[in-house]
Amino acid sequence: NAPEIDYDLPTLRATRLEESGNALYVPLQAKPTAKSANDTLFPLMEKTLEFLSSPRQVLLLLGDSGGGKSTFSAQLEHNLWRPYKWGDRIPLHIDLSTINNPFDDVVGKRLRQLNFTPDRILELKQYHEFVVICDGYDECQLRSNIYKANLFNQEGQWQVKLVITCRTQYLGKEYPPIFLPNVEPQQQGQLKEVDLFQEAFIASFSRDQVKDYVKRYVRQEPTSTIVDLPKGSANEVQGEVEGIVRSDSTSTVTDQSMWTADDYMGKLSTIHGLMELVSNPFLLSLALGALPKTIQSENDMSNIQLTSVRLYDTFTEQWLKKGKRQLLSRKKTSEEQRAFEDLCEADFVEQGIIFQKSLAAAIFELQEGYPVVEYVHRNEKNSWKAEFFGPAYDVALLRESSPLTRNGNQHSFIHRSILEYLYAHSFFDSIDMGDDQPENRSESVRFRDNLAMHPLNKKSVVEKLSILQFLAERVDSDPPFKTLLLDAVETSKKDDRVIQAATNAISILVKAGVRFNGADLRGVKIPGANLRYGQFDCADLRGADLTGVDLRGADLTGVNLKGADLKGVDLSKAWLQKANLSGALMGGVEIDEPPYLKDSIGIKSCVYSHDGRLLFVCSRQCSVYVYDTTTWELKTDFIGKSAMAISPSCKGFANATLYNNVDVFNVEAEVELVLSGHADSIESICYSPDGDLIATGSKDKTVRIWRPADYDTNDTVDALHVLRGHDHTVTGVAFSPSGLHFASCSMDKTIRIINVKTWTLIAILVCAAPVLALAYSPDSQQLASCGEDADLRLWSSNLGNTGHLLKGHVGAVSAVAFSPDGCQVASCGEGGVIRSWNPRNEVILDKEPDGETSDSGMGQALTRRAGTAKASGRRYWSIRRYWSGRRHKSGNSFTKANHPASQ
Repeated sequence: NAPEIDYDLPTLRATRLEESGNALYVPLQAKPTAKSANDTLFPLMEKTLEFLSSPRQVLLLLGDSGGGKSTFSAQLEHNLWRPYKWGDRIPLHIDLSTINNPFDDVVGKRLRQLNFTPDRILELKQYHEFVVICDGYDECQLRSNIYKANLFNQEGQWQVKLVITCRTQYLGKEYPPIFLPNVEPQQQGQLKEVDLFQEAFIASFSRDQVKDYVKRYVRQEPTSTIVDLPKGSANEVQGEVEGIVRSDSTSTVTDQSMWTADDYMGKLSTIHGLMELVSNPFLLSLALGALPKTIQSENDMSNIQLTSVRLYDTFTEQWLKKGKRQLLSRKKTSEEQRAFEDLCEADFVEQGIIFQKSLAAAIFELQEGYPVVEYVHRNEKNSWKAEFFGPAYDVALLRESSPLTRNGNQHSFIHRSILEYLYAHSFFDSIDMGDDQPENRSESVRFRDNLAMHPLNKKSVVEKLSILQFLAERVDSDPPFKTLLLDAVETSKKDDRVIQAATNAISILVKAGVRFNGADLRGVKIPGANLRYGQFDCADLRGADLTGVDLRGADLTGVNLKGADLKGVDLSKAWLQKANLSGALMGGVEIDEPPYLKDSIGIKSCVYSHDGRLLFVCSRQCSVYVYDTTTWELKTDFIGKSAMAISPSCKGFANATLYNNVDVFNVEAEVELVLSGHADSIESICYSPDGDLIATGSKDKTVRIWRPADYDTNDTVDALHVLRGHDHTVTGVAFSPSGLHFASCSMDKTIRIINVKTWTLIAILVCAAPVLALAYSPDSQQLASCGEDADLRLWSSNLGNTGHLLKGHVGAVSAVAFSPDGCQVASCGEGGVIRSWNPRNEVILDKEPDGETSDSGMGQALTRRAGTAKASGRRYWSIRRYWSGRRHKSGNSFTKANHPASQ
C-alpha cells in the first residue's frame, strides 16, 4: 500500500497548496502574554516554526476576533506544505467548526473530509507524524482538552504537534489546563505539563503592517483580503469579500479604481481614530471598501467618524446590493422570479438585513451562539432552522444574497464578527415601546411588559465583549437607544422581570463611557453586570442588588452603598475613598484598592516611562524619585527640576538641572551626558518619536536641539541646532508623532512650527495671551495649546485656520494632553479644575474641582500615563476610555502609586 500513500500525499499537497496559496497574507507579530509590552513582539511565523522543532507539544495562538488567526493558520499550512518531502510531518489544517465533536478522532474526521479511505487513514496513523493546526477552538462552544481527549502521542494513536487558535475573549482566567498536554511516562518527574505548552498573543496591526496590506490591496488582485474566514470554501468567499469591498463605489465622486496606496493611507491617517480602528485586519478590509463611499470630498474630513458599526453597516448593505444585482442578471425559474419581485417590492436590501438579523438572533438564543447551523431538511423541516435554510423560494434568494458560507449541510456566517454585529442589531432595532409613555417610562405598565419581552432581557451579553462593543458604539449615535438603556436600569428598581435587561443595559452604558457620578441608583437590580472602570463618584446605590458585579477599577469615591448586596463583587483596584459600606452584604468581596503616593513636601510633576515600568516623581524641593512599578521600590533619587522626559525606548531619560543644563541618564540612572548651552533655566524637554533627538526650551528665549548619540559617555554635548525667534521664555516643546514637525510655545503669545527635515520655520501661530503648554494629537493632525487666557485652542494640521477655541476654564490653563487614542483632550487650570474634552465636537466631558492644580507635568503625565499632584490632595489620573480622578494623600513619606499601565 505504500505506493498508493505515496500517490495520495503529493495529490493532497498539490490540492492544499492550490487552495491556500491565493489568500493575501501580511506577516503577523505576537507577544508572550496579553499584557506584554510592545518591545516583546516577535514574528509569529518564525516563532511557530521554532515551536515545531522544539520538544513542546502544544502551541496556543490567541487573538481578537478578526485579528488574523485563521489567515495565519491557513498560511502556516501553506508554508509547511511547500518544502514538504517524504518523512516530514504532514501539515493538516482543521476548521474545528466543521467537525462534529472534535474531541473524538479529530484527525481521522478531517482526513475523511479530504476523501481518504479508512485503510489510508489507518496507514497514515501507523506510519506518519502530523502538524495538526486546529483553527477556531472557541467555535466548538465546549471546554474540553483536545490534546488529551484525542489521546495524541500515546502508543498506537496519532503522533502530532498541535497548534490551536482561539479568540482571547472566549477564555477565562484559568484556561491553560484546557490545552496542557500529557507528559510521557518516561518523562514524568523530569518535566511538567506546562513545560510542553507554549502560547502567543497575536498583536494588532502596526502602521507598517497596515501600509503593507494597503499596497497589496490596490494591486487589484482578485483575492486581496486578510479576513478570517471559514475554510472549506475559503478562496470563493475571499473573492466574494474582495468584490464586495470594492464594489458599489464607482457611483460616488471618488472613484475607488483611481485610488493609490498613498490615497488610502492619507485617509486612514486623517480621519480621527480610524488608524487605531483598522489595526484589526478584518476591520481594515472593511474600511478600505467603505472609504470611497464615505468620503465625498476633502472638505468634510474633519466631520467623518468611522466606527466599527458603520463599517459593518456599509459592508452588509453592499453585500446585499451585489447579491441583488447578481440575481437580476442570472436566469431564474418562474417561482424564483415571483419571489424576487415580491422581495424587491418590499425593499430587497431591507428584507435581507431583517433575514440576517433574525438568523443571528436565533443562533444566539436557540443554540447559545454556536456559529454553525446544521440543517437537513427531511429531519428538521419543522424546526426553527427551516425558516432560514428551508426550500422556500424567498428564503433561498435571501440566503443566496447573504454573507453566509456552506460546507455540506453546515451553514455559517463568513466571519464570527458579522454574526455578533447582526445579533447586536436585535437590541437597538427593537426600541418601540408603545405610545403611552409618560415622562418616566419606568412607571408605565405597558413599557415594563414590553421591556420584559425585549432582546435586552433574553440573554446576558455582559461577557460577550465584541457584542458589548457594538452596542456601546450605538449609545452616542442613537439617543433613543441610550434612553432605553437608562430606563431599563430605572425599571429594575420596581420590576424583577427586567433584571437581565437592566444588567445588560448598565454594562453597555459603562462600556460606552456614560458616567453615573451622583446618580440616584437606589434599589437597582443589576447582578453580574460588567462595570469595570465605571464612574460612580458620589452615586447613591443604597439597597442595590450588585451581587457578582465586576467593579474592577471603578471610581466609587463617596458612593453610598449602605445596605447594598455586594456578595461576590470584584472591587480590585476600585476607588473607595469615603464610600459608605455600612450594612452592606460583603461575602466573597475582592478588595484591592490601588495604592497612592504620600508626600509631606508636595509633588510638582510625575511621569511614567512608555513601558510603564518606571515612575519618575519630582517634588517641589527639586528632588526626583524613580520607582520600580513592579515592586514600588525606590530605585534612585537625585536633584533635578520638573522638566523631564523619558526616551521612547525607555533606555534613558533627560532631566533639567538647577544649573541650566540637562543631564541624560541611562537605564541604571547614571548620568551619561550633559547637555550644556542654555543661558537660563530650562522649562521644557521632549524626545523625538524615534528617540534620536532631544529638544529643550528655556527662559533664555531659545530652543536647542541635541543628538546625544553623536557623543561618547561623560561628554558635554553641544546643541545640534539653536532655534531663535521667541521674544520671551519658551514654555513648551513637542515633536509631532509623525516626526515631521516640531512646535514650541512661549510667553510671547506665539507658537512656532518647524520643519524637522530642514529645521526651517513653517508657520507662526499667534495667540491672545502667553502660551504655557502644547501637545500634538497621536495622529499628528491636531495641535492643542493653552495659556493665560483661560482657553484651550485646537489647531488643525494644515495650520491654515486660527484654531478652535474650547472655553470652560476660569483663569490660566497650565497644561494640556491628548489621550493615547486621540479621542479626548485634558487640560488643567486655576481653581483646581481639570477638564476633559471631545476634540471632535468641542464638548466638555468632565470637570473635577479639587483644590490647587500643579502647574507642570500634565502634558507628560497624561500622554505618558502619569499624574501631577501637590500635598494638599491631588487627583491622580489614569487613562482608559476616559480619565478618572485619583487623589494623592498628604503624609510624611512616599508610598505606592497606582500604575495606569496595569489597567
